[in-house]
Amino acid sequence: MKRERPKTHAVEHNGKKVRVTIPPDPAPAELLVDAIKDNLSPEAVAVIAAYLQPAHCGDERAEDRPR
Repeated sequence: MKRERPKTHAVEHNGKKVRVTIPPDPAPAELLVDAIKDNLSPEAVAVIAAYLQPAHCGDERAEDRPR
């Protein structure tokens, strides 16, 4: 079984030429999770999850739909 070599790129660092590894592209699901973590509070994520599921968060201020 042949091991796949990671992609690399040649750069100059402190006057020496070195090769650095290029990380693989993240999966779309990882990008979505990162965007949610970076832009929404844990409370907002909980309210969204509660809205999408047949559940209630119990805080009337967080819910704008009637029970």
